[in-house]
Amino acid sequence: MHAEIASLRDSVREAYSLAALRPGERHPFPVGRDFAGSAGYPEELLRAMPLPAVEAFTGVSNVSIFAQIPAGGRVVDLGCGAGLDTLIAARRAGPQGRVLGIDFSPAMLERAAESSRALGATNVAFVRADAESACRWIAHRWTSSW
Repeated sequence: MHAEIASLRDSVREAYSLAALRPGERHPFPVGRDFAGSAGYPEELLRAMPLPAVEAFTGVSNVSIFAQIPAGGRVVDLGCGAGLDTLIAARRAGPQGRVLGIDFSPAMLERAAESSRALGATNVAFVRADAESACRWIAHRWTSSW
């Protein structure tokens, strides 16, 4: 059973990594700006975000837009992908807030980090982890001093 789970995880990671590396190509799921727009992200917001985060968007909702994120708030974006929602949440949380983006695809995390640098976001960190181990990471490392 563990081998089957690991194989499935590897296949999903590979598919999302390919979307990060070649977002303009065909994928088994929607990718990019048009998809983000169809998911409810306002065009003016997409234009304000770095291209690497927008062109490889593979999200499932626009929760970063409608969630209540107070100034100074802390947000965890599990499955952050190319970082679009992470960066939107970071803007909403403000400079005193903290946002942690977690993903299992190194290629997606590279895009997210590139976009974070382009925005000069100082309240964002990215971590490579799968969903199962992310909670352990958060519990042990994401302290109030970060």
